[in-house]
Amino acid sequence: MCNVCTRDSPIEAPVKESQPNRTLERMKRKHNIITNPADEEKQKEVAYQPDLLAISTQLTKVVYDAAKDLMVRLQETKAYVIATKTSQPFHVALAIFVIGVWLSRPGTTSNLRGWKALYVGAVAIHLGAQIWMTLVSGIVLYFSLPRHEFGRVQTILFPIYYAFNAAVSLLAILAYFRTQCLTQFVNTSWLQVRIFKR
Repeated sequence: MCNVCTRDSPIEAPVKESQPNRTLERMKRKHNIITNPADEEKQKEVAYQPDLLAISTQLTKVVYDAAKDLMVRLQETKAYVIATKTSQPFHVALAIFVIGVWLSRPGTTSNLRGWKALYVGAVAIHLGAQIWMTLVSGIVLYFSLPRHEFGRVQTILFPIYYAFNAAVSLLAILAYFRTQCLTQFVNTSWLQVRIFKR
């Protein structure tokens, strides 16, 4: 038999008595520091007293944790996902910027500028929707979906697309007519109508 099997009790290692740290004891004597765990007054005297730096660091950590928690909750919202993971908010911001620049142009009345901005915006949206549906969305969906799935998507998408284009076209015609009324139907502004009649 081996020695491991025959042992009844484990061998206990000898316990070393902790020797006082000589350097620490020398520093205590040098600076006249007396430590006595039984003396409550001395314990209060040497107890940790937080200073301004410690308190400000602690408060900074609390504020940082609260801000981090708030940011995590914000990143989980749908609005944040839409604003950061898609390009639509950029298009809306760009459209607002273009309309704002158009309206702030000097020289004409703001009422006329507003109708012209509405007309230009409606025509640009109409053209952009046509280009998107024809050259981007249609081609990508056609090549990435099976034929029957592509047909199901188109049956849902195209009525919305045509209704949207009709509404934007109506808005463009209304804005163009209102612009003509404000300019008293100046001959040079009828150039667009003559081009489309041909």
